[in-house]
Amino acid sequence: MVTYFIGAALLLGALYVASTQRDALGQAWDSARDSPWWLIALAILLPLVNWLLTSTVFLILTRSVPATIRPVSFGEISQLIGAAWLLNYLPLSPGLFGRLAYHKRIHGIELKHSIGTVVGSLIAGCTAIAVVGLFTFALAGRVSEAVFAGCMVGAGLTGIGWGLVQRSRGSQRWFMAAALGVRILDVLAWAVRYAVMLRVVGQPVSAPAATALAVVSQAAVQLPLLGNGLGVREWAIGLVGPLLPPWFTGAAALTRGSGLAIDLLNRACELVVAVPVGVVSMVLLARRSRVQPRA
Repeated sequence: MVTYFIGAALLLGALYVASTQRDALGQAWDSARDSPWWLIALAILLPLVNWLLTSTVFLILTRSVPATIRPVSFGEISQLIGAAWLLNYLPLSPGLFGRLAYHKRIHGIELKHSIGTVVGSLIAGCTAIAVVGLFTFALAGRVSEAVFAGCMVGAGLTGIGWGLVQRSRGSQRWFMAAALGVRILDVLAWAVRYAVMLRVVGQPVSAPAATALAVVSQAAVQLPLLGNGLGVREWAIGLVGPLLPPWFTGAAALTRGSGLAIDLLNRACELVVAVPVGVVSMVLLARRSRVQPRA
């Protein structure tokens, strides 16, 4: 509950500080108003990519649990993640605990194993952030943006491929490599989101700059019970974004106001899809839980 109110206070603070940056906000609004429709569509649709990739991570980790009585399908796990996505905006992140209770009731997965999937996701997420961050630091300004993007995608696909190879060999630890690979692609999807936001608000766009913002954003929200990083993520971008030097990003440095505006807009686009996805997911899960017998 305390973390929720802190996050809400941080979000309100971000809104207030952004509102005082009239020049930055005015420029961002003018640029957003003149943006092509497909760019706005991308800004709204890309959060769905993150939702599906996160669902894939938890499907991989849940499938690795030996005590599963009833297999978990991708449709089911995506509904669980979709519902949690919306519910975690409420105090105490009820989406997380609801998902654990559902797995226990429907699939017979013990609480310790469900918590293990959460820990595994955090480990994969932190490792993915470190991998993408190191790649960004090593390659920024040294290779073309096409090569830069190719190296990032290659790292994610390599992790997935290595995990699948290990699974075919009967390894019991295949799932961590596969989850890491998907998490890397998830961070890259966030990078594309920030590239879109940078362009929408009229900031110069570079792949390393967008990827650096994605790394900062995801590092800020790794701990659970933070209500989807409410407020924390916005301030992370607002404070760290201006510290990224032009020689690293290949673009003009962000101001605190433009950094806050970028992530507030990002949050707004996220909510546009999180609400319908969460509501539909909860309806489908309620229907599923009535039909399926308890494990």
